Amino acid sequence: MPFISGEDTVESAREVLRERISKYLTRAEVLKGQMKPEILLVQQIHIMHNDTGFGYERIFKRCADNDLTEINVRDAYIILPYQVLNFVRFCELFVLHAPNLKTIRLWTHYDVRAEGLLQQLKGSLACRDIELDICYDENFHDREIRQDDTKCKSNIIELGRFSNGWVVKIGRGLNYFQSVGHCEIGSCDLNLRKCHETSIDIFRFKQP
Repeated sequence: MPFISGEDTVESAREVLRERISKYLTRAEVLKGQMKPEILLVQQIHIMHNDTGFGYERIFKRCADNDLTEINVRDAYIILPYQVLNFVRFCELFVLHAPNLKTIRLWTHYDVRAEGLLQQLKGSLACRDIELDICYDENFHDREIRQDDTKCKSNIIELGRFSNGWVVKIGRGLNYFQSVGHCEIGSCDLNLRKCHETSIDIFRFKQP
């Protein structure tokens, strides 16, 4: 199925996306009294219903490097076991490819079904000297993944500067994959799993 990427997006679409990002940054500037950072890279991906080939590595591996020390994930719906498992897969990617990662901070809704599972993940990451900081916030819906934020606070929805400058916004959060049976193709390798339709915005800020 066709999709829009950084290579084949028309310039007008890029400008629309840049304008949208600029609005977020303007709000951040007002709230924090900071100068708007320069945007170095903008990419928009539109995943169509039943598309395959959009595992986490394709989306997020570009964000992993030696400079990355902290990741902030805002996803209201890491509350069911399969959603926690997707978050585990996301964390595994950065365990493999970000050797200096020290903290993963998750903002999500509280649900008793996920609490024990997230604690298991917290302990597992701690064995690798990575802290999982879980912040329960009932007041947000938009999902975004940021690199290196400030202390754990609620209601922080504006964009800002982070350690290596990457920001990823996904309409469906981490859970944009369709369900499959436990022994079906795609149950282990997300690149083989069909997706729900969603849009992904990826951009990077110039670092000071």
